[in-house]
Amino acid sequence: MNGKALVPIVLVVLVILTLAPGPILAAESKKQDAPGDFEQRFAEGVRLHDAGQYDAAIAVYRDLLKDYPKNPRVLYELAFSSLSGGKPKDAVDHAARCLKQHSKYDSECHQIMGNAYDDLGEHTKGEKAFRDGLQEVPRARLLHFNLGVNLMNQKKTADGIAEFQAGLREEPAHPGSWRALGVALQIAGQRARSFVAFARFLTLEPDSQRSPAAASGLWNLLFEGVKSTPKEVGGKPGDVSITLPPPKEGDDPATAERLVISMVAASRYLDEWKDKSDAQFFAHAFEEVLAILTELDDSAKTKDPFWSVVALPYYRNAREAGHLEAMAYSVRRSLKDPDTLRWLADHAEAVDHYRAWSEAWKPAAPATGQ
Repeated sequence: MNGKALVPIVLVVLVILTLAPGPILAAESKKQDAPGDFEQRFAEGVRLHDAGQYDAAIAVYRDLLKDYPKNPRVLYELAFSSLSGGKPKDAVDHAARCLKQHSKYDSECHQIMGNAYDDLGEHTKGEKAFRDGLQEVPRARLLHFNLGVNLMNQKKTADGIAEFQAGLREEPAHPGSWRALGVALQIAGQRARSFVAFARFLTLEPDSQRSPAAASGLWNLLFEGVKSTPKEVGGKPGDVSITLPPPKEGDDPATAERLVISMVAASRYLDEWKDKSDAQFFAHAFEEVLAILTELDDSAKTKDPFWSVVALPYYRNAREAGHLEAMAYSVRRSLKDPDTLRWLADHAEAVDHYRAWSEAWKPAAPATGQ
């Protein structure tokens, strides 16, 4: 009889544990990790860090460690404040201690450790830290981004490009990754794709301190290797030379793309454009280049897993929706040239429609195998 009576009691206990693990675990965690004024002291450290008072924040976290020497939250914040405060060696030490706790902060601590090693100029160790983090969290966009930066510092351009693209597959609207990808592709000699990447950065970040350099860079990429013979030395309208330098690293898979951008740029020297502004020509060239690149991608027998899936669909969809002209003027906005600003003011409704469309745009979900 006693044996039979135990069964429902055990079941009741199991049901309680199954239905309410959160409160039980939370209470246990609170008891172990945050008794007394822990949260208040911790919050003060975060406040000081956010105010840029890194040494003061470090002092708060060090004091907390006296009472909670293995608390991963404290170790992570201490590593973060140390890195931000220009103490990379301390950041490495605290991040390593945090990683020994195997907590939810592991990805961030791998990132801090990698950045700290990079600050110390120890890029090989930094690369290992980032790769270790990606072993645990393969889809961590910031780890891919920081690994890409690390690899670029090691002159491993092709590998850096691959990491920036991997991060953008996870978060296609991260402006810094598009900008970094544009720089890497330019170094590799992949001019047309660099143009696409910088343009995408400017659609996401049109007015920051980084924007004017990227906007000027689009114009320079467009005309790279394209020269007109001046009239003073016997040049005639349409007398243009085009030079296509070889890629600086690896084999550019887009030779046709490189020729396209040069041919479009060369049309600037035709009679039909001689009385038009640079802003007008850029808008024309921007639309032409992106239209041709998307058409080339549509007709390609082999699809690139990044450009065909993540990068070019944005422009293809924008073209279908009639937004390329507004996009072209918008990405030049940070240059503040009068013709661009005038067009944007005169076409405010079109610009608003483009921005709303761009903010809502998402790449199509990848097809799943049957």
